[in-house]
Amino acid sequence: QPTPAPTPAPPTQTPAPTPALIPESQSMAVAARSECVIWGDPHARGFDSHLSNRSGESLVASIFSHGDFWLVKSDPISIQGRYGSTQWTQNGQSTTRAIAVGGPFLQNHSLIVHPLDGHVTWDGKRILRDMPSAFEVDDLISARFFETSAHIDIGMSSRPVVSIDIKLPLGVNLTVNRWSKHLDVRIS
Repeated sequence: QPTPAPTPAPPTQTPAPTPALIPESQSMAVAARSECVIWGDPHARGFDSHLSNRSGESLVASIFSHGDFWLVKSDPISIQGRYGSTQWTQNGQSTTRAIAVGGPFLQNHSLIVHPLDGHVTWDGKRILRDMPSAFEVDDLISARFFETSAHIDIGMSSRPVVSIDIKLPLGVNLTVNRWSKHLDVRIS
């Protein structure tokens, strides 16, 4: 005679976790999209500059050193700026001479943008040679190179400028105004 199957025990109910309350000021900061802007010889307004100034104005730093510096350094995202002088910078001040983007969020590919006296490369290969032009790799990068009237540095708004709009994973966006010898950059 077959052995009867055991009667299953009734499922135990685990109470749902209580959601943590986030103060409104913090929840708004998380939801807000922040940006870092670098322009001129160069000035920089960081992602969190609005948090450190009670007057409501964003703090701006001036960068006078030459070399490679981190703009964004996190586990998935790496963005560096290269700073150096040009014939237009005074007293050894620097300008943004290149930006490099890489890291796991780009599956370890690299994007490097130079001013018009250089090139734009993806993994060392030239892209965006002509204007207008576009470059795309599914789920990694969508970039377009075009003439624009949208100047990152308003002090240069009387001059024509070319720009690259770049959309990357994790909602990272870059706008790069390419001048003959320097870059103006917005990262959001």
